[in-house]
Amino acid sequence: MPPQEVSPPRILLSALWDEKLKSFWMLPAYTELLLKLGAAPFILPLGCSEDVLQALTEDADGILLCGGNDLDPALYGEKPHPGLGPLCPERDLQEGLLFKEALKKQIPLFGICRGF
Repeated sequence: MPPQEVSPPRILLSALWDEKLKSFWMLPAYTELLLKLGAAPFILPLGCSEDVLQALTEDADGILLCGGNDLDPALYGEKPHPGLGPLCPERDLQEGLLFKEALKKQIPLFGICRGF
């Protein structure tokens, strides 16, 4: 019997946001490493609805919350720090929804620093 093909793990990545250009983007190192490790990275554009994120996480094997903009301190009950960098409320919302889906569906999640 021939060996059964195994599909690569599907990893969802949160997009980075560039306020000046008003565009989302991705550092190539994130996707290059995942590809090198045999995974299939999928970059999520900002603005996905909760329904879309629920559907996408059904088939996800992992979620990577990439580094980037500062989190809004109001999300964790704090006031803005003088060194606070640019915020991205859309990204905060989307990553919060991804985090909830990961917990609910027990999907491995790895988060990289957002903020100073």
